[in-house]
Order: sequence, then structure tokens, then C-alpha cells
Amino acid sequence: MLNENDIEQLTLQRLQSLDWEYRYGKDLPVH
Repeated sequence: MLNENDIEQLTLQRLQSLDWEYRYGKDLPVH
């Protein structure tokens, strides 16, 4: 099972991924 630290890390990674897609997604083909 995930503990709070694991969940926090996954959340941060997801936010970073969304931020990257928001900034650079216009230059990439849609998945």
C-alpha cells in the first residue's frame, strides 16, 4: 500500500507532468 510520502511524490510528479504538457503540449502531437 502507498503511504503518504509515496502519494505526495506521485502527486508532485503528476503536477510536473501536467505543467510540462501545459507549457510544451502545443508543440507536441496529441496523445
